[in-house]
Amino acid sequence: TGMVFGDRAAGITYANAAALELLGGYRLEEVLGRSVLSFADSPEEAASIFAEFMEKGSWIGEVAGRKKDGSIIMVHLSASLVRGEDGEPVCTLCSFIDITRMRQAFEELRLKDHAIASSINAIAFGDLEGRVTYVNEAFLRLWGGSDPSEVIGRSVFAFASSEREFERILGHVFSEGNWQGEVMGKAKNGQTLPIQLS
Repeated sequence: TGMVFGDRAAGITYANAAALELLGGYRLEEVLGRSVLSFADSPEEAASIFAEFMEKGSWIGEVAGRKKDGSIIMVHLSASLVRGEDGEPVCTLCSFIDITRMRQAFEELRLKDHAIASSINAIAFGDLEGRVTYVNEAFLRLWGGSDPSEVIGRSVFAFASSEREFERILGHVFSEGNWQGEVMGKAKNGQTLPIQLS
């Protein structure tokens, strides 16, 4: 965890080794006296956070900063006023952790989730017992339904024209890891429909 102490005007008075490393390899003498706000990606956002922090005595949240090389770092920041025995602020303390990779991974998952949800291909997920846990809109259109709740929790066999054939396919999936081919499915209204299944 990076830790930075500062005066009430946001000037840095001390930074631990973790903070210096997280900010891109600064030496302590390079940051002493510098405003903590100068490490923010957005000076306006930093000024707003600092004003709120000084008024309320603390602030916690995610904020973008700039490392020594100019690259972006996303941090989870906790800032607080350190008070003396008389209750008056003596200095500021900011502690932060790097969440850049976590945010990137979250964004990638969000994009993948959107790609699956909006795919023109019917996509369904199931658990190891063969119960449906997720379907996209294309699956609902193909099946003839309108609400995922009509499908979630049901056995995959409910969508098969032949349970015996689906048992064979699932057996192959569990033994080999995958299966691909043409199979007859069953729509909501009971009609059979040929589908290319993977």
